[in-house]
Amino acid sequence: MRIPRYTVPTANSIPRDGRALGAVLAVVLLVHLCIAWGSRDGVIQDDAESYVLLGQNLAAGHGYVFEPGRAPTSWRAPGYPLWLAGIFLVSDGSLGAARFGSALLWTLTTLLTYLLGRRLVEQRSALVAAMLVGLSPELAGFTGLLWSENLFVCLFMGSLLGVVALATSRPCWYQAGAFGLLMGAIV
Repeated sequence: MRIPRYTVPTANSIPRDGRALGAVLAVVLLVHLCIAWGSRDGVIQDDAESYVLLGQNLAAGHGYVFEPGRAPTSWRAPGYPLWLAGIFLVSDGSLGAARFGSALLWTLTTLLTYLLGRRLVEQRSALVAAMLVGLSPELAGFTGLLWSENLFVCLFMGSLLGVVALATSRPCWYQAGAFGLLMGAIV
């Protein structure tokens, strides 16, 4: 039995895939935005308390501290608090905006899942994988929680795509550099 070999999608194949992918991404974004809207005034608890506090203090210029005037902390990895600080800077500290940012991250994660799938399997399977990631109730629930998993999963999918891209195409310095930056951001 011969195993079919799938080709890497090119710029010319995107228009054929575009409508189905656009529909999937629109539905995923809509679902995650509804969750973000429904939880915009929700309680901040568990890990989210420290992420939000660090993000707020970074945005206010107090540094990577839990309390202004105290020593910087190494209790939490800086990636997600930096993401939140950026959102807080442009949204005047809005927790709802941070949740909308999570909805955008999950939509990007869905796109990255699709792109990874297209490098490994045919379009239909890649779309199913993207839908499963984007519409998984458990993963969708993270949109309402301000946890680092929102950013981590997105960066992880980007790094997986980078590994596959390096392994299946002729590597170049900017692909390797982008992959290295993604892997560094995960840590």
